Amino acid sequence: MTRSLGTAAGLGAVTGMRTMQGLAWVSRALAGRRPARGAGHLERLLSHDSVAGALALAAAGELAIDKHPSTPDRIHPITLLGRAAAGAAVGSVAAGRDRQLLGALTGAGCAVAGAYAGWFLRREAGRIDLLPDTAVALAEDALAVSLARRLVKS
Repeated sequence: MTRSLGTAAGLGAVTGMRTMQGLAWVSRALAGRRPARGAGHLERLLSHDSVAGALALAAAGELAIDKHPSTPDRIHPITLLGRAAAGAAVGSVAAGRDRQLLGALTGAGCAVAGAYAGWFLRREAGRIDLLPDTAVALAEDALAVSLARRLVKS
């Protein structure tokens, strides 16, 4: 994974679409590797295989739960706060050791922006009678997963 503010921004936006995807993919990229010298507590935690496995399960569960009608909107204040916190976490790791604070702010801001953008696009796509909400949600899942995968593989 290339450590940069661009990576932090991209993974933050992914986190806005699907809360657990950014953390799960970063953890997967770090798992099985010895953390770099001077790595922070969060990076060391995410590098554990068991944490990567738990986050992968959480991310898969989130993909399923998202389709349920009783799932709260991603822009609900509590939900949005969770996305911002996850975006800050993923952004601080993705930005690199020297830019953790700026990465956290970037990740959190992009998570909020991504949440609103995804919510708006899903709402507008749902107004088209030919596109059922589940189809739109699955397309958003595919976008979030492929973008996260690409960002951690770069």
